[in-house]
Amino acid sequence: MRRESDPLLPAVFPTDRRHLPMPKADWIYLENVDVVSTTETAVLVQFKDGKSYWVPKSKILPDDLRGLKKVKGITLAVNNWFASRVNAASED
Repeated sequence: MRRESDPLLPAVFPTDRRHLPMPKADWIYLENVDVVSTTETAVLVQFKDGKSYWVPKSKILPDDLRGLKKVKGITLAVNNWFASRVNAASED
C-alpha cells in the first residue's frame, strides 16, 4: 500500500458532508487489486494473495468510484480508517 501525505483542498465545499473529500493523508492506495463485483453500496476487491474484502463505497475515494466495474489490476484509494481495520483483521 502507498500513502499520500499532501493535503487535498476542495475548491467548493458541498453542503452534504458525506461528500466532503478527506485529506490525501487519510487515503491508502491499494495497488494492483481486482474488482470482482460491485453492488449499490459496496465493492468486492481481491488482492493478488487471493484474499477478498467487501469495501463500502462510502470508504472509497469518490473519483475512483466513477465508472467502476469489474476490472483487474487497478489502484483503488480507500480511507485510512477502513484500511487499518482490514489490516488488523488480516493479522488475526
